[in-house]
Formats: sequence, C-alpha cells, structure tokens
Amino acid sequence: MPQDASPDNVISLDAIRAARRQPALSLVEDYWESLREDRLVPRRDDVEPAALAGGLSRAFLIERVAPGLARVRVAGSHLTELLGMEVRGMPISALFEPHCRTRLAEALETVFARTAVVRIGLGCRGGIGRPALIGGMVLLPLLDRGEVRCALGALSMDGRIGRPPRRPEIRSMARRHLIGAGPAQGDGGAGLPA
Repeated sequence: MPQDASPDNVISLDAIRAARRQPALSLVEDYWESLREDRLVPRRDDVEPAALAGGLSRAFLIERVAPGLARVRVAGSHLTELLGMEVRGMPISALFEPHCRTRLAEALETVFARTAVVRIGLGCRGGIGRPALIGGMVLLPLLDRGEVRCALGALSMDGRIGRPPRRPEIRSMARRHLIGAGPAQGDGGAGLPA
C-alpha cells in the first residue's frame, strides 16, 4: 500500500459492484433518494410500499432497538425464502452467519448513529442442496419521531436459494456519510472505520 494510503481513503469496489448487479437494491435506493428531496434523511412515514413494486420482495424496514441491534419490522418474501421462516420481529442479525454479526452491528451503527448509507457485498457458500449465492444489501436511514431510528433496506441474492436457511456472509462494505459527507468509503473486508 502506498505510504499516503490509509483505510479511510480506500473505496471498497466489491460492495459497489454487488449493489449494481442487484436491480432491486438500486430501485430501493433510488426511491429513498427521491423521498429525500431537499432533506438530509426522509421520514419513515414517507415510505409507501406500493412505490417499491419492482423491489418490494427484497425490501425491508428495520428499527433500532439498542446500539448495534435492529429488529425487522416489515420484510419482503425474498428474506423469508432465504431463512425459511417469517423474519418479521426478528433481529436482522438472525439473517447472517454468526461470525458476521459484529460487522453487521458496526454497519447498523454507521447508519443510525453516523447517518450514513451503507452498501454491503454478500455471499453464501455452497453445499449439498445449497448452491453458492452472491448478492448485496443496502441500508438507508429514516427519521422516526425526530431521530434516525429506522432504516429502509433491501437484500438480494442471485441464484436458486436451495435448502434454507441461507445466511449470507458479509464480504465487503462501503459507506456514504450524509453529514459532512465525503466520497463513498469502504473497508475492503475489515471493520468500518470511524
């Protein structure tokens, strides 16, 4: 790594590429951007499921319950298919491999406490009755009762799901801060820098 390079100025292209391969992620993010208008963050009440018709099966709404923890309030059918059960009411961490949950908690705090958009590159390892999957997730902050305590998101995995549960691993992350925002930054596989 060049002498002047640091983790804060390295952009994780994997997370950005994963999001671009997933049209549902782009659709949900574009919708969120349209809700912002001239505001920093849209309100939870502004979200209308009918406007997400093309990405509704992959969309979800989460609510922060504690630092690094969020509960799924509403989830599309794709998430239910991945886990093999209804995910509404569950912690979002239940959708991920256990060894990735610390990184997910960091991503959630980046969204809620630092008011940022987070894009995550995902993958599921293959096995008997479970083909390898690749995909992505986007987390977009929402105001609720004057605080960023909710997020609109989308999670999409390419390919045949196979035998559930399919819990993805976090492969890469990129973030875009909305307050004092600079260019998108990534972690290249480590934790999200402050």
